[in-house]
Parts: sequence; C-alpha cells; structure tokens
Amino acid sequence: DKIGESYIYLVAGLGNKEYERHQGKSKSLTFSGFQFDNVPVGLSHAEHGIQNNKKIAGIFGSGLLRLFNVTYNYAKKEMYWEKNKKYNVSFGFNASGLELQLDKELNKVLIHKVFDNSPAADADIKINSELNEVNGRSAADIGLPELRKMLNESGNTVKIKVDGKLIDLKL
Repeated sequence: DKIGESYIYLVAGLGNKEYERHQGKSKSLTFSGFQFDNVPVGLSHAEHGIQNNKKIAGIFGSGLLRLFNVTYNYAKKEMYWEKNKKYNVSFGFNASGLELQLDKELNKVLIHKVFDNSPAADADIKINSELNEVNGRSAADIGLPELRKMLNESGNTVKIKVDGKLIDLKL
C-alpha cells in the first residue's frame, strides 16, 4: 500500500541462487524536515544472506543520498543534511520495463528481462532480442549507462529498434 508502481524480477545471489527483488517507488518519504514523493526503493524477498533481514524492509540507496552533502558528528551520533546542486534532479526509475545487458563479445545490447505489465511487455518485446537503436542512434554506441537514463524518463516516447523492428515505446 505504501509502494506505488512496481515490478518484481529475479536476481542471482552468491552461489547463483536466484531470489525475487521487488523494485518500486515509495509513495512518500520524510526525514530531517525533507519530504519526497515517488522515491525508488528496492525490497528483497531473499530467504538467506545479507538481503534477508527482518529489521530492514527496503533500500533507498544513492539516488536519495546524491541530493545532499552529509556531515557526520560521530561523537553525538548525528547526521546533518544539506541540499546540494543535485537536489532538484528527479529520481530515475525503469519506465520501460526492459533490463539490458551486453552480449559476451560486448558489442550488442540484448534484452535480458522484460517486466510484466510494462511498456516493453505491451509492445511484445521478447527476452534475448537485440536492441539495435534508440532514437536513431546505435544502442551499442550509446552504452548501457546512457541507455538506462534514456529509458528512465517516464512520460516520454522513445523510438527503439528491436531485432530490426521499429517500435514507438511510450514510457
């Protein structure tokens, strides 16, 4: 109820055992006088290991921390939060439903996963397909970090080419 739009996918832990990871957005988060809406959060469904902790419900991560300069007063066990120049930058969130990876030769971008109820699933994009282009540019030339940013812009439409087929993907 406190998590907005979300999806669940499998990730490999140590020993290659797969477990579910729930990626979503916290509808609201307030701390130290700051209030945020739709903050990305990761929730683990691991049964063992570091991701299985009864006291931790989720991880907000560096997407939130990058908005602040944080000063620690170890003697008083206090943290001081100061907005920095990135404070008004929006949080990224996988708006496409695609998880990408490079092939073994590192020269092709492949569709590793397609999340249910996502724009990619609605466009009938299949796992192991090749992402050839995004907005007319070679996906391999763009690189994974920039591709992920391009696919995080909810509300935008990107023109992608998958296995040679052009698709207008509304994020």
